[in-house]
Amino acid sequence: MIKSLSFTRLVALSTSIIAAGLLALATPHTVHADTTTQATVEFSMPENAAVSIKAMPNLDFGTKQITTSGADYTADSVSAPVEVTNPGFQEGWTLNVEASNFATADQSRSIKGAELTFAHTDVNPTDDTNISAKPTTEQAGTTIQAGAAGATLISADKGAGIGTYQANYTPSSVSLHVPAGNVAADYSANLNWTMTNSLA
Repeated sequence: MIKSLSFTRLVALSTSIIAAGLLALATPHTVHADTTTQATVEFSMPENAAVSIKAMPNLDFGTKQITTSGADYTADSVSAPVEVTNPGFQEGWTLNVEASNFATADQSRSIKGAELTFAHTDVNPTDDTNISAKPTTEQAGTTIQAGAAGATLISADKGAGIGTYQANYTPSSVSLHVPAGNVAADYSANLNWTMTNSLA
């Protein structure tokens, strides 16, 4: 009886050792390793890159009747949006516009005191996926006196306005002010658009 019991315990002990060994072999071991890699890229600016204006409108105020009082006339048509582009400069930029005197073809007459006003409008990227902060127009609009210094129409803060943007002015958002005392004639003015990098 004693010998039989010892043999049974020996068999049980052997079975336990084998099971423990198999369990140890089946248990996965955590391997500690450096799993960090890198992805790199370098962007270079295109040759002769610059902030620039790509499109600008002609303004047609049509034929109006002269009055004995000062009057404001909205445009009949605005031929194109104002389109500006910044290929990747982060310093910010401004777009200024100025108007020459509204004068006849022979320069013998001009509209005295003429003013052009561009109302506030949104400036939106041409690419809907653009993540840059948008440029803005003046909240109160921009008024320029013909024959005098221009004024800022659109501006972008530092780090904003990167990409291509358009400001779509409708005819009703552009107006011409003509003071009383001017005479009937056919007038035209040149618009000069200047876009500059803020560090220029």
